[in-house]
Amino acid sequence: SGLFRISSTEILSADELDSWLDTLQQSFTGKVTVICDVSDSGSFLSALIPPAGRNRIVLSGTSSGENACFLNQGLISFSTYFWNSIFTGENVFDAFNLAKEAMTNAAESGLIKWQTSLLDDNGNGVNDDGDGIQAKTTFVGNGTQFPGAPPVIGNISPNQGISGSDTAMV
Repeated sequence: SGLFRISSTEILSADELDSWLDTLQQSFTGKVTVICDVSDSGSFLSALIPPAGRNRIVLSGTSSGENACFLNQGLISFSTYFWNSIFTGENVFDAFNLAKEAMTNAAESGLIKWQTSLLDDNGNGVNDDGDGIQAKTTFVGNGTQFPGAPPVIGNISPNQGISGSDTAMV
């Protein structure tokens, strides 16, 4: 809780990360966004409160005491769903909620153990109803908006054998 193992000999505490971020935020007026998708990352939320007058968005893939899931070589993970949404032009809030919903669906289907993603962007160190205002107007990268919804596979044709022709109906 409150610790992140970087390597076999290095451990980063939530307080140390907060100190680094505070120092960084004293040197400019911009917003800092922290995205942490590791086991027990929710234990960092209360420590990562920004300095007075500064803005910080903190996302955690799990709550305190929960393991982060990286199934199928990481394809099923909070990070994958979050970054795919960012890549398609979503703001941080919508990307967070899409990733959280995807992980909830995976847990409800029994594919993974339950993990509860958290967001704090009002600087109080907790995930609560006051969060989301900054994240809704924050884009990571260039915030490219793509027209229309991404493609969805609705139905898949059954296996077919093709003989005596060079076409098949899909």
